Amino acid sequence: MLGEHRAAKPEGFDEAMQTVEVLREASAAAAEKLDVKTRAHEEKKGQIKAQEEATARAGKLREDLEAARREHEVWERLHDLIGRADGEHFKNYAQLLNLRDLLGQANDHLRRLSPRYALVPGKNAQGEARLTFAVRDAYHADDERPLSTLSDSETFLVSLALALALADYRTVRMPIETLLLDEGFGTLDPETLQVAMNALSALNAAGTQVGIISHVEGLRERIDARIVVERMGNGRSKVKVEASGA
Repeated sequence: MLGEHRAAKPEGFDEAMQTVEVLREASAAAAEKLDVKTRAHEEKKGQIKAQEEATARAGKLREDLEAARREHEVWERLHDLIGRADGEHFKNYAQLLNLRDLLGQANDHLRRLSPRYALVPGKNAQGEARLTFAVRDAYHADDERPLSTLSDSETFLVSLALALALADYRTVRMPIETLLLDEGFGTLDPETLQVAMNALSALNAAGTQVGIISHVEGLRERIDARIVVERMGNGRSKVKVEASGA
């Protein structure tokens, strides 16, 4: 029977069986390779996910670092101002704040007296503000220069603006009710003198008593009430009060 069966098998059967075996082995090898590739793919996906998570953590750490840096700068600045034993930096800083406020008030007046100029804090060689005055010249591209470059009449108007600004600092305990100006009027041309007197008249009308100490005879007609000191000789003088029309 076995012999008959073997004799009856189709031609090429053995070759076909060998081919099937080869294909089976090739399929198994391909499946193994696919399994290896699949595991490698999953490993790469895990690495990519880990990288994305690490990138997100790094971004959060950068944000935290930037916030910490800004806070550090604040504390470092405070330490620089008040953390020193002599307190000199903090005193200068506080005085500079007051100076800026004063100059803001003065510039309000200076715009009416001489709109060409504005007062600003002076600067050192490093460009840092310091406790000195400078002027910004609107006629020369807002160039900042020392007060010493101003003419006598311009210097007077700037000084007057500062004096008026100081007069603005009225408090309940220490009201500034009288403003005395000593000299300087002799340096003014008629036009500038008129500007200065108009500003003082407006201040007087607002409730501040203004006194002018001057030897300029031309001011006599511009002032309603005057205290005149006359020299009598031998080191003696006399004082008299005059009013307009006297």
